[in-house]
Amino acid sequence: IEDISTSGVFIKTRESFSVGEEIVLSMSLSKEGSAFKIPATVVRAAPDGIGVRFKTTSQVQEDIIDSLIESVNAQKGLVAE
Repeated sequence: IEDISTSGVFIKTRESFSVGEEIVLSMSLSKEGSAFKIPATVVRAAPDGIGVRFKTTSQVQEDIIDSLIESVNAQKGLVAE
């Protein structure tokens, strides 16, 4: 993952994807944590990766994404204001 926000993520990959393609992301908040799945749609395809928009279907999924963003930002030394 290169960049993540509440609406989506940019994933570095060499695999080929098409804009509009439906995918399922499997993510975990930690290496030991269990993975959760989030459906997404490819909204941008670039030579170095893809931009996808999350298709959240519940508040629980949105809360998990928020926790993941906080975790990524904490690892980078960023804090939310």
